[in-house]
Amino acid sequence: MCFRFWLKGLCAAAILLVVPALLVGATEQYRMSPPTSAAYTLNTPNEASTLLQEMKTKAIQVRNLADQLETFNRDGELMPWRADAGVLTRAKAQVNAMDETLYRLRAMRSEALPWQQRAIDRVAPKVIELTDYVQDAIQNLNNNHLTVHILDNSYTQDADYMYQRANTIAHSIGQFEKYATARTEIQQLSPKLGMKVAS
Repeated sequence: MCFRFWLKGLCAAAILLVVPALLVGATEQYRMSPPTSAAYTLNTPNEASTLLQEMKTKAIQVRNLADQLETFNRDGELMPWRADAGVLTRAKAQVNAMDETLYRLRAMRSEALPWQQRAIDRVAPKVIELTDYVQDAIQNLNNNHLTVHILDNSYTQDADYMYQRANTIAHSIGQFEKYATARTEIQQLSPKLGMKVAS
């Protein structure tokens, strides 16, 4: 009987030693993997807001560059064409980045908030037009770089259209952002005032 009691105690001790080892192995085997890049894109509204903000910032930069081109044409001085080329190169880089941002916004449009969807729809054609005007200005400068400030009215128009489209994009996104901020404030205040927010 003593032997049987001793054997039961030995078995119980063995189980106490083995079970923690199995649990450790189990947590090692089923440990969660680090989040992938896709995991960071699950919050579409936040990402869409960030991309729209980037779009607005780039549009403001293009607007400022277009203003420089218009200044070159207004001053009446014979500016070296390389000055225009430098400005257009920077504008082209910004517009390319805007095209890329628009592509990403369109890809996530269906998961975005209603105001973000409207913002994407509103600015998309303007971004395409802006890209065309920058390309036209570059082509005009390449074809007539010696006389572009003297004889080429279409080059002046390209710069003006660039300014207008970039300004429209920045202004539109800014208006939608103001709407979103106001809506958030209303949603936060409504319960305190005992009012319901219309969907």
